[in-house]
Amino acid sequence: MSQPEMNVTDSSGDSDFVQVEAPESHVAATSTMGNVEEVEPPQESVVGSPTKSGEESNASQSAGQCSTACCSFVANLPPCANQLLYWRNPIQTGLTFGTLLALALLVRCNGLLSVVTLLALSMLIVAFTYRTFCAVVQTFQKKPLENPFNEYLARPLVLPEDKVVGFVKCGVSRVTCAMVELRRLLTVQSIPDSIRFGIILYIVYTITGIISIWTIMILDLILLFTLPRLYEEKKVQIDRLLGQAKQTICPIIALIRAIPYVGQILPKEKTA
Repeated sequence: MSQPEMNVTDSSGDSDFVQVEAPESHVAATSTMGNVEEVEPPQESVVGSPTKSGEESNASQSAGQCSTACCSFVANLPPCANQLLYWRNPIQTGLTFGTLLALALLVRCNGLLSVVTLLALSMLIVAFTYRTFCAVVQTFQKKPLENPFNEYLARPLVLPEDKVVGFVKCGVSRVTCAMVELRRLLTVQSIPDSIRFGIILYIVYTITGIISIWTIMILDLILLFTLPRLYEEKKVQIDRLLGQAKQTICPIIALIRAIPYVGQILPKEKTA
């Protein structure tokens, strides 16, 4: 089988015949020296865009911060609250959520005092009916009349003194701190803090003028029993969305901080 020949002409016009084997890769012949060099095909290199990689890293960092904040909030909850909010026992959580929601709706429609008196009256009617039924049964059975609630009346009803004192001390310390902070804000010891406090008061006044406080409490109750479970199931997607939202908001906040006097109203950034 004959080998292929190539006619190579150099710059002086002379022609040489160089025998070249059929290559599997690309082959180039140099006409001056008659040497054969193998040239490998160029390989395409995939280089990620630095901008995209930077955005992804920032988004992951922001998502990590949001996840850390949520985890710290969940860690501070007692175990019984965790079981209720994460629907570990759907029956127990459903009964608790339904009862609280029904009470909130009753308070929203009838008022707090009316709901409290209605609950007390309902308990009194149930207790009176039960005792009357027990008295009738004991009369027919010719037994001495006894209060069916003696078992519960015999139990001592004593509040633990140490816990009560602890709650009172904690409440007094928190109220004292709130009063000191309120005095500082109302006396304008710090102009940016007082301006922020005034803006918050105006926002709260506007919201409560549109919807009542009980409607806000009902919405908070619904979110309290739905958001933890939703975050647990869609954690990755929610963290990614929160990271993207933070990337969008941070440049706007940076521009506001650059405005003289106006930037001082915003709270200072937390440094790690």
